[in-house]
Amino acid sequence: MSFAKTHLKAARDSLSKKDYQTAKTESALVLDFEPENYNAHVFLALALLELGEFDKSEQTYRKAIELSPNQPLAYQGLCSFYERKKELGKQADALASLMQLFNKLKDAVKCAETLQKLVALRRKNGTLQEVKYDFMLKMTFNDIASLVERESFLLFT
Repeated sequence: MSFAKTHLKAARDSLSKKDYQTAKTESALVLDFEPENYNAHVFLALALLELGEFDKSEQTYRKAIELSPNQPLAYQGLCSFYERKKELGKQADALASLMQLFNKLKDAVKCAETLQKLVALRRKNGTLQEVKYDFMLKMTFNDIASLVERESFLLFT
Protein backbone atom coordinates (compact mmCIF):
# COMPACT_ATOMS: atom_id res chain seq x y z
CA MET A 1 0.00 0.00 0.00
CA SER A 2 1.29 3.47 -0.83
CA PHE A 3 2.39 5.99 1.78
CA ALA A 4 -0.67 8.20 1.26
CA LYS A 5 -3.16 5.33 1.32
CA THR A 6 -1.63 3.89 4.49
CA HIS A 7 -1.84 7.20 6.34
CA LEU A 8 -5.31 8.05 4.97
CA LYS A 9 -6.55 4.70 6.26
CA ALA A 10 -4.95 5.44 9.64
CA ALA A 11 -6.60 8.88 9.67
CA ARG A 12 -10.01 7.43 8.79
CA ASP A 13 -9.66 4.73 11.45
CA SER A 14 -8.62 7.32 14.02
CA LEU A 15 -11.66 9.46 13.18
CA SER A 16 -13.95 6.48 13.65
CA LYS A 17 -12.33 5.86 17.06
CA LYS A 18 -12.68 9.56 17.93
CA ASP A 19 -8.90 9.85 18.23
CA TYR A 20 -8.82 13.27 16.62
CA GLN A 21 -5.23 14.15 17.46
CA THR A 22 -3.96 11.04 15.65
CA ALA A 23 -6.30 11.74 12.74
CA LYS A 24 -4.88 15.26 12.52
CA THR A 25 -1.32 13.93 12.54
CA GLU A 26 -1.99 11.23 9.93
CA SER A 27 -3.81 13.64 7.62
CA ALA A 28 -1.01 16.19 7.93
CA LEU A 29 1.52 13.51 6.98
CA VAL A 30 -0.43 12.80 3.79
CA LEU A 31 -0.61 16.52 2.99
CA ASP A 32 3.14 16.88 3.48
CA PHE A 33 3.54 14.17 0.86
CA GLU A 34 0.55 15.08 -1.38
CA PRO A 35 -0.56 18.70 -0.73
CA GLU A 36 -3.52 18.38 -3.11
CA ASN A 37 -5.03 15.24 -1.55
CA TYR A 38 -8.77 15.89 -1.22
CA ASN A 39 -9.51 13.19 1.35
CA ALA A 40 -6.62 14.24 3.56
CA HIS A 41 -8.02 17.78 3.61
CA VAL A 42 -11.49 16.55 4.53
CA PHE A 43 -10.17 14.23 7.27
CA LEU A 44 -7.94 16.99 8.63
CA ALA A 45 -10.81 19.49 8.63
CA LEU A 46 -13.00 17.11 10.63
CA ALA A 47 -10.21 16.39 13.12
CA LEU A 48 -9.56 20.12 13.53
CA LEU A 49 -13.26 20.75 14.08
CA GLU A 50 -13.41 18.12 16.80
CA LEU A 51 -10.25 19.52 18.40
CA GLY A 52 -11.80 22.99 18.52
CA GLU A 53 -9.45 24.52 15.94
CA PHE A 54 -12.32 26.17 14.14
CA ASP A 55 -10.54 28.67 11.90
CA LYS A 56 -8.16 26.03 10.57
CA SER A 57 -11.03 23.59 10.12
CA GLU A 58 -13.06 26.03 8.02
CA GLN A 59 -10.00 26.94 5.91
CA THR A 60 -9.24 23.26 5.34
CA TYR A 61 -12.80 22.46 4.26
CA ARG A 62 -12.66 25.41 1.85
CA LYS A 63 -9.33 24.21 0.45
CA ALA A 64 -10.84 20.75 -0.16
CA ILE A 65 -13.78 22.34 -2.00
CA GLU A 66 -11.35 24.38 -4.08
CA LEU A 67 -9.38 21.23 -4.95
CA SER A 68 -12.42 19.17 -5.91
CA PRO A 69 -15.54 21.32 -6.32
CA ASN A 70 -17.65 18.44 -7.64
CA GLN A 71 -17.19 16.25 -4.56
CA PRO A 72 -19.90 16.68 -1.92
CA LEU A 73 -18.03 15.44 1.18
CA ALA A 74 -16.26 18.73 1.97
CA TYR A 75 -19.49 20.71 1.40
CA GLN A 76 -21.26 18.35 3.81
CA GLY A 77 -18.47 18.85 6.33
CA LEU A 78 -18.73 22.61 5.97
CA CYS A 79 -22.49 22.41 6.57
CA SER A 80 -21.84 20.47 9.78
CA PHE A 81 -19.12 22.93 10.75
CA TYR A 82 -21.50 25.91 10.48
CA GLU A 83 -24.25 24.01 12.26
CA ARG A 84 -21.88 23.25 15.15
CA LYS A 85 -20.74 26.89 15.27
CA LYS A 86 -24.38 28.05 15.07
CA GLU A 87 -23.55 30.27 12.09
CA LEU A 88 -26.98 29.87 10.56
CA GLY A 89 -26.57 32.22 7.60
CA LYS A 90 -23.37 30.50 6.52
CA GLN A 91 -24.97 27.11 7.12
CA ALA A 92 -27.86 28.10 4.84
CA ASP A 93 -25.42 29.27 2.16
CA ALA A 94 -23.46 26.01 2.43
CA LEU A 95 -26.66 23.96 2.20
CA ALA A 96 -27.75 25.93 -0.87
CA SER A 97 -24.35 25.30 -2.49
CA LEU A 98 -24.60 21.62 -1.67
CA MET A 99 -28.11 21.48 -3.12
CA GLN A 100 -26.82 23.11 -6.29
CA LEU A 101 -23.99 20.57 -6.48
CA PHE A 102 -26.37 17.63 -6.11
CA ASN A 103 -28.50 19.13 -8.87
CA LYS A 104 -25.41 19.40 -11.09
CA LEU A 105 -24.57 15.76 -10.27
CA LYS A 106 -28.17 14.82 -11.15
CA ASP A 107 -28.80 13.31 -7.72
CA ALA A 108 -32.44 14.23 -7.14
CA VAL A 109 -32.75 12.40 -3.83
CA LYS A 110 -29.76 14.14 -2.23
CA CYS A 111 -30.85 17.44 -3.75
CA ALA A 112 -34.31 17.08 -2.21
CA GLU A 113 -32.90 15.98 1.16
CA THR A 114 -30.62 19.01 1.22
CA LEU A 115 -33.50 21.29 0.27
CA GLN A 116 -35.49 19.82 3.19
CA LYS A 117 -32.61 20.62 5.57
CA LEU A 118 -32.42 24.16 4.22
CA VAL A 119 -36.16 24.68 4.58
CA ALA A 120 -36.09 23.21 8.11
CA LEU A 121 -33.24 25.52 9.06
CA ARG A 122 -35.04 28.57 7.71
CA ARG A 123 -38.35 27.45 9.24
CA LYS A 124 -36.73 27.19 12.65
CA ASN A 125 -34.48 30.23 12.46
CA GLY A 126 -35.54 32.40 9.55
CA THR A 127 -38.45 33.53 7.50
CA LEU A 128 -40.42 32.03 4.64
CA GLN A 129 -39.13 34.87 2.49
CA GLU A 130 -35.56 33.67 3.15
CA VAL A 131 -36.49 30.14 2.11
CA LYS A 132 -38.01 31.41 -1.12
CA TYR A 133 -35.01 33.62 -1.78
CA ASP A 134 -32.48 30.82 -1.14
CA PHE A 135 -34.42 28.45 -3.33
CA MET A 136 -34.88 30.86 -6.22
CA LEU A 137 -31.34 32.21 -5.99
CA LYS A 138 -29.63 28.82 -6.18
CA MET A 139 -31.86 26.89 -8.54
CA THR A 140 -34.27 27.81 -11.25
CA PHE A 141 -37.61 26.11 -11.54
CA ASN A 142 -36.48 24.47 -14.77
CA ASP A 143 -33.48 22.89 -13.02
CA ILE A 144 -35.77 21.34 -10.43
CA ALA A 145 -38.44 20.32 -12.90
CA SER A 146 -35.95 18.59 -15.16
CA LEU A 147 -34.34 16.86 -12.19
CA VAL A 148 -37.69 15.57 -10.91
CA GLU A 149 -38.67 14.56 -14.43
CA ARG A 150 -35.45 12.53 -14.85
CA GLU A 151 -35.95 10.82 -11.49
CA SER A 152 -39.62 10.08 -12.20
CA PHE A 153 -38.68 8.59 -15.55
CA LEU A 154 -36.11 6.37 -13.87
CA LEU A 155 -38.59 5.29 -11.19
CA PHE A 156 -41.29 4.28 -13.65
CA THR A 157 -39.23 2.56 -16.35
